[in-house]
Amino acid sequence: MTEAFTRRELVRRGGAGAGALSVAGLLASCGSQDSTTTKTTSGRPGGTLVVGAIADAYMTKGADANLAQYPLNANVFEGLTRMGSDYAVLPALATRWSYRGDNTWRFQLRRGVRFHDGTPFTAKAVKQTFDRIAANGGGTPGFEAKGIKVIDDFTIDITPKFPNL
Repeated sequence: MTEAFTRRELVRRGGAGAGALSVAGLLASCGSQDSTTTKTTSGRPGGTLVVGAIADAYMTKGADANLAQYPLNANVFEGLTRMGSDYAVLPALATRWSYRGDNTWRFQLRRGVRFHDGTPFTAKAVKQTFDRIAANGGGTPGFEAKGIKVIDDFTIDITPKFPNL
C-alpha cells in the first residue's frame, strides 16, 4: 500500500517513542540541504513525502481500532505493570496488585497521572480501555466486559475469562 503524507501528517501519525525517533530521522534525511551543495530550498510549505508500507495502515477509530497493539504499544502507552530485566513484574501505572481469588486481580492505580490532553488517569479510564479490548475478543489477557469492575477512582478488579497461569 502506498499513501502520500505531508511531513506534518507523518509526524502526527508517527506517535511517540522509538517510532517518533525514526520519523524524526526520516524527516531530517528529507531536510532542505543537499549533501553536494549548501543551497537550501525556499522553505515554502507544501510538498509531499511518499511512504510505502507492506500492509494496510492502522485503524484509529471504531471497534476495529488496532493502533497501539503489541508490539508497538510500548511506544504509545504505559501499562499497569512492566517487566524488569530479570522478568519480574514491576509497577508502572499500578502501584500494587493482589490476587483476590476466583481468577480476579485487584490493582491499585498510581495517583496524579494525566493523559496527554490533561484528563486524569482513573479506574474508569482503565475500564473503558479494557472494555474496548473485550469488545474485540479480549486480546491475549482474555478481557471481557463483565470481568472489569471499578471499585473506586484508583482501584479496579480484573477477572479474565481464562486463568493466566
